[in-house]
Amino acid sequence: MIAACKRGGGRRLLDTDAANPPLAAAFSPYLASADTVASTKPMKLILVPTEGVRDWQRRLADPEKHWRTGYSARALAHAWEDASGLPPEVAALLGPLGKVELLLAIPEYDVPLPGGERPSQNDVFALVRTKDGLIVVMVEGKVSESFGPTLEEWRKGASAGKTERLAHIKGKLGLANNPPPGIRYQLLHRAASAVIRPNASTQVMPH
Repeated sequence: MIAACKRGGGRRLLDTDAANPPLAAAFSPYLASADTVASTKPMKLILVPTEGVRDWQRRLADPEKHWRTGYSARALAHAWEDASGLPPEVAALLGPLGKVELLLAIPEYDVPLPGGERPSQNDVFALVRTKDGLIVVMVEGKVSESFGPTLEEWRKGASAGKTERLAHIKGKLGLANNPPPGIRYQLLHRAASAVIRPNASTQVMPH
């Protein structure tokens, strides 16, 4: 699943010192607005290039449990580390945009969203340059795993926090009404993560 947010007008796979507020601060002109980078921890402007897939493993919520052959976390790490720029599958999805260039990519990128204890965790954040400007891409990788519950399933017995989060996602995506009940909640989640500044043009491409 790819959620791409178009911004106006070598290979960079980066690992951040802390869980992502540093990157938001460093690239705030095109990555985030103030409401998405709030953190109780001091922001650090330290970015460290990855040296291989093991750097991806240590950023997982559970590095041992989630790092298994045939599953998305490990497969995604190899796909991005082995690619010269964008992995071919991602490049193909962005093909209609013309020539695209990966400027940087960050594994396990968190985007704060209201209504829950945990932020939206994106498998890969990528900043891509096109002939028309910059695009922020959020990736949710899957091998044989499902894309999770539909919106209808996710909303059953919804708490106040879920209601708040859905309202926030709808606002970020410019949706006046509820999305179709059969749409996967993760698709909305990733799309909202890509839209981190008002008036952004968003393109969502399931894969």
